[in-house]
Amino acid sequence: MLAIATTTDDDGANANNTAAIALLLAAYVTLEVAFWMIFRNVLVPRYQKMRQPDDYRVGRDRSQLFLRILERLEVAALAEGGDCDNDGNADSAVLPKLEAFVREWFYSPTHVAEQTLIQQRRSSYLKQPWNVAATAAAATTTKSQNKCSNSNGVPDTFKARKDDMNEFFAWAFFALPYEQLKQEDWMVQELERIYETLETRHSMTFEDGTSAPHFRPMRLSLDPLQPNHRPLFIYILFAVLNIVGGIILRCTGVSYHRT
Repeated sequence: MLAIATTTDDDGANANNTAAIALLLAAYVTLEVAFWMIFRNVLVPRYQKMRQPDDYRVGRDRSQLFLRILERLEVAALAEGGDCDNDGNADSAVLPKLEAFVREWFYSPTHVAEQTLIQQRRSSYLKQPWNVAATAAAATTTKSQNKCSNSNGVPDTFKARKDDMNEFFAWAFFALPYEQLKQEDWMVQELERIYETLETRHSMTFEDGTSAPHFRPMRLSLDPLQPNHRPLFIYILFAVLNIVGGIILRCTGVSYHRT
């Protein structure tokens, strides 16, 4: 009788444990579904929403802000080697560096999509080591992509055009799409001064037209976000790590300051 009673008690405990685990799993799945809905319907639209940028410290004098950046590029170009021209401008040294700087702010939408697909294929190839032909094809594609001057798929021969630079400068110095910039006379004047500075100092001009859809300028605060959903557990894990890390830093005498 004692043995029978013990077995019955064990079965009851196992059933209770199973029910508790099932309840916890159901609660977690419910939380994940709720978080996914909040992520898609609340968080993503909130972060996609445009907001008015803070005032620039230079006020409306955006061409002066551009000139300061250009002067830093000139200094960097001279430091890497190169001579100034007769007027004291580092034209021969700066122009290649300036063109390379511009290229870094452009990307190929096709290249970015292909790189994403290649990464997905590589993941599947790791699970299928016998797929030698497909793996070799992926390697060949990757080598051909590496001929580009940067990771965004823009070749060394790329020359940005006027419409491309309008979009880029409108974002970089006015935080606006070019269509909105054209509605403000003072912005149009400042943009023209930027072009005049480039032409006067380095004889740099841009052909009319656009490179789209093959190449586009990056506008980090204007282009739509492409967020990827992650399980709620990942966010909780990093939040805990952040809290623990902050406690450890405070215990070692580090204090938090916000500028």
